[in-house]
Amino acid sequence: MTSFDFDLKKTFAIFLGNAVSTLEQGHLEAHKVWLEAAAFLNGTDDDSLFTLVESLASQQSLADALAVAESWSKLRPHNATSHNSRGCLLAMSGRYVDALPCFRRAMECNANFPRLRKNLAAALIQCHGHGDESRALLEDAVKAEPHDSDTWTNLCIARCNGFDLDGALAAGQRAIELNPQSTDALNIYSLALKEAQCWDAAEKYARAVCDLSPGDASLRFNLSILELGRGDFQQGWRDYESRWQGPHASDNRWPVFPKPRWRGESLEGKTLLLWGEQGMGDLLQFCRFAPALAQQVHKAGGRLEWNSFPQMGGLLERSLSKHVDGFSTVGTVEALPEYDYHLPLLSVPLVLDVREETIPATPYLNPDVALVAFWKKRLAVDKRLKV
Repeated sequence: MTSFDFDLKKTFAIFLGNAVSTLEQGHLEAHKVWLEAAAFLNGTDDDSLFTLVESLASQQSLADALAVAESWSKLRPHNATSHNSRGCLLAMSGRYVDALPCFRRAMECNANFPRLRKNLAAALIQCHGHGDESRALLEDAVKAEPHDSDTWTNLCIARCNGFDLDGALAAGQRAIELNPQSTDALNIYSLALKEAQCWDAAEKYARAVCDLSPGDASLRFNLSILELGRGDFQQGWRDYESRWQGPHASDNRWPVFPKPRWRGESLEGKTLLLWGEQGMGDLLQFCRFAPALAQQVHKAGGRLEWNSFPQMGGLLERSLSKHVDGFSTVGTVEALPEYDYHLPLLSVPLVLDVREETIPATPYLNPDVALVAFWKKRLAVDKRLKV
């Protein structure tokens, strides 16, 4: 698409939107004028509008595609194609909740519209809390379209969410039979195998999908979880670095540090900042490696500053701060102590080349003695089950 063509399509979207707004306001003459103006640039019949929406979406112009689809669905409120197209665009934009009424309206217009059950079910799965409805839709969909690999893949997810692992594995296997090169089918089947604790098969398919799409960080991340869970620490820690990339990293991006991440540069006369990431459980598990990191940094002639979550500050300071040169619980980058390089906590095992046999086995957290005595006395009179 040339820039001239693209500008024309954007203009068409504006004209079509004006045609809709004037119709809604009851200005029929103005509506006619705007619709004719739009038709001068692009056909306004259903086939032409569908083709335009698909073209804009393929050019990653989702906002313009959505504008056309929204106008189309208002001009033709009884047309299932327009509502389905709008729902698909909203889902592509990650707006699954907004996509639901579009798919439901399309169902009202034509319950047998191709792939509509699959589209609605996929959006329901992303919204969570609609397990029974999404599964029922997909069970019907595979009967109506038994050769659609994507539908079987979604059914694998729905059955897995409903704790039907045998059914999930059967659906996943069927999806792969229909499309052996589908990264979605292979990935979902691998995840279902992991839930079923079929470790060898799960890793086999996780590696296969990474081979098919080596640049997809989310697939590499899934493989890393399997590798670490199975004790392949050497490769697992490397692959786990993919947690900072891809769509799954949206809630796990590190702050914007003014200094670079440490990647093995000399630390002689330098200060390394160790900082906490992810949740409290991760912090409690991985803080055990701070002493070994401190020893390595000191051996290289450097200093180690550790900044962590304030909620765990007292416990960590009491238990492990003696190993580092400075410990803090500040919450902003601006308040951090001086440093030359930074390192996230869950990357420490990669730096230390941690293997199963080198994981510290001695207790490393020291509770507050006074609090232990207080809770021991308080809970002694409580005869309820303690978990």
